[in-house]
Amino acid sequence: MKKLIITLSALALFVSCSKSTDDTVDLTPSNTGVTPVNTNVLVQKTITTTSLTGTTSNERIYTYNGKKLVEINSNLGIKSIFTYTGNLISEIKTSDSGTDTNKEIFTYDASSRLLEYINQDLDNNSTNIYKYTYNSNATVTVKHYQNTGILTTPTGNAFETETRYFTGKELTKVEKTRIGVTDTTTLNYEYDVKNNPFMNITGMKQLMSSKEFVDDFMQGFGNSANMIKEIQLGTPNVETVKVTYTYNSDNYPTASQTTVTSALPGGATDTARTQYFYQ
Repeated sequence: MKKLIITLSALALFVSCSKSTDDTVDLTPSNTGVTPVNTNVLVQKTITTTSLTGTTSNERIYTYNGKKLVEINSNLGIKSIFTYTGNLISEIKTSDSGTDTNKEIFTYDASSRLLEYINQDLDNNSTNIYKYTYNSNATVTVKHYQNTGILTTPTGNAFETETRYFTGKELTKVEKTRIGVTDTTTLNYEYDVKNNPFMNITGMKQLMSSKEFVDDFMQGFGNSANMIKEIQLGTPNVETVKVTYTYNSDNYPTASQTTVTSALPGGATDTARTQYFYQ
């Protein structure tokens, strides 16, 4: 399945914001008492170089209606079109050179929390479905179903089950088990105290409860913070993701450098650099 971002393994969820009386200013938990945040900032363009030699670049242009994301266009011929229901993103359709390749469907509860994420891979005639349960101890349980065919309802048992832990509302730990695998894979996350380039897009915070969506589209961003480190331990993968950022005067990233290192025998190191441009 083709996406508009690199597929380096980087994960994040969301951080809440507390509104000030001025609609153009937010005081996020990471910035409260430090710097008022300009919430009118919207990312306009990103350029990602995905190889060590700098030969593979993906330039993406973001188009808005107000603060709602309408579409993302890539110089590689990939386009994603966003559909809203009210202020919630309900569907994303992705095409490659005019041919539909992917469809994503989002369902929410009465509190605007994500309940189900359906990812239909039209290229490979397969569907991944994720169901979210919000527990009384502030953890989130996610069941992942993998099926052949283009479906809207899962069949069979969940392929993978995750428990997600939070510090405040920031994802800090994931424990996941898979069918047929006795070991539990654990992922731990760390963040900066700056601003996420995508934090002001309408409906994006609700989707941050889907790590799967973040992996594909957002490449390691939280609701208002940016991931700086991920450590994955367990079977079958052991790897570390580190991200360093350069920021502008509003504390939004202007560039990031991502390095993924595998600790497995013969494991490789991969890097990518992304530049961010704002309206």
